[in-house]
Amino acid sequence: MGTKTEMKNMGIEIMEDAEQIESIKIYLNCIEEIKSRLLGIDYFLKNTFLNEKITIECSILQLRKVLELISLAAIAPNKTKYKEFRLSADEQKDFRKDYNGRKILEMLKKINPYFYPRPLMQPIINSNGTKHLDAFTGDYLSMKIYASIYDKCGKLLHADNPWDDKKSYKEFGGKIPNIINQIKNLLNLHSIIIMQNKKTICWIIELGDKNNLAKGHIANADGLVFIDNNYYQ
Repeated sequence: MGTKTEMKNMGIEIMEDAEQIESIKIYLNCIEEIKSRLLGIDYFLKNTFLNEKITIECSILQLRKVLELISLAAIAPNKTKYKEFRLSADEQKDFRKDYNGRKILEMLKKINPYFYPRPLMQPIINSNGTKHLDAFTGDYLSMKIYASIYDKCGKLLHADNPWDDKKSYKEFGGKIPNIINQIKNLLNLHSIIIMQNKKTICWIIELGDKNNLAKGHIANADGLVFIDNNYYQ
């Protein structure tokens, strides 16, 4: 997590909140695992094992886990509300046993419409020394794209039924490098909004790289703030 000096330099108010700090640590641990698995995918794509199909399947497995980690990480800033929401479920009520990434995102959206990472451009330094962060305008892993890729990965991880049409492993494998770029664009620098106890909390997350750990910054404002309907655009 970022130091107090780093947060001040970002123009972010420092908030001492044990629950938020613990949650952001869990989030950053998930981000670090995502980075490791993305490196694994890159390795598989550059090295063919046994045959092309098995190599692509190895990449797809890691991609599926990356997607699951994105959804599991998203629980962290919303843990209290998500836990309560899951207790009201008709069937499995323990959020600690949730694993389906697409379903987790669908449930999180019901309790916080701004839970999904919002990708940001690199900071612009204002005349007073603070930094301004605009929304990222390029191609990134939106919630809609996430759902489509998540389901496709699930289908391709099953063995082929010999009486059905063959799956398009090679076609999907060719799309993986672009999907990886979309994931990196989503996570490289992003914000998360949390409405909690009559406060609006914002996390700013830096992905980092293989040589630099991910960093998290926490800001807060008393009361609820206005969020534009085009928040993700």
